[in-house]
Amino acid sequence: DTIAPDSLWSYELGGKFRLADGKLLVDIAAYLTDWSNIQIPFLTNAGLPAVVNGGDAQIKGIDLGITWITPLAGLSLTGIANINDAKFRNVNPALAAALPTAQNGSKLPNVPKGNFTLAANYSGRLSDTVKLNLYAAYAYRDRQQDLASGLFSANIDMLTLRAGLEFDKLRIDAFAENLLNERGPALTTLTAVQPVYPRRIGVSASFKY
Repeated sequence: DTIAPDSLWSYELGGKFRLADGKLLVDIAAYLTDWSNIQIPFLTNAGLPAVVNGGDAQIKGIDLGITWITPLAGLSLTGIANINDAKFRNVNPALAAALPTAQNGSKLPNVPKGNFTLAANYSGRLSDTVKLNLYAAYAYRDRQQDLASGLFSANIDMLTLRAGLEFDKLRIDAFAENLLNERGPALTTLTAVQPVYPRRIGVSASFKY
C-alpha cells in the first residue's frame, strides 16, 4: 500500500518566571499534540518488515523546570520533570488485529510516562588561581513498551557525580557515571536489547591554550 505522510498539530502554553529577587527560576509549559496518519513499522506474519499508516494519537503533557540559586554562594539546585499521556486513537483495524499493543486508548510505544532529573551544582574559588567544581545528578525514566513485541524496558535510575579543580589553563575532574550500575535494558524488542552503559569511574583533564 502507499504510505501517506503523517502530520501533527502541536499547541503549547507556558511561561518563564524569575521569582524571589531572581533566586528562583521557573519554566513551565503544558502542551497538546494531535498526530495523524502515524507511520508504524511492524513485522508481517511472514516475518518481513513493513510500514503502515496505523492511525492517530493524542499527546498531552507538562514540562517543568525549577532552579534555586541558594544563599550559599556558588550553589544551585535544579529539578526538571515531564509527565505525559500519549495514546492511540482511530487505530487502523488491520493493524489492531495484528498488534494487540496498537489499540484505541493504548499507550504510544517508546514513550515513557514520565521522567525527572534532580541536580546540584557548586562552583567556588579556593584561591585566586584555583576554583572547585562539584556536580551531582539523579535521573529517572519510566519504562517504555515496544510496539511489535509488547515487551517493556526497565525503569532507569542514573546517578552521576563529578568533582574537579580548575586552574588558569588546566582543569582536572574525577567522575562517576551510572554510579548505581543500572543495567536496564533501556529498550527491548523482538530482535534486540539495548543495554545501559555500565558504571564508569575515571579522571579527565583539559588544557586551554
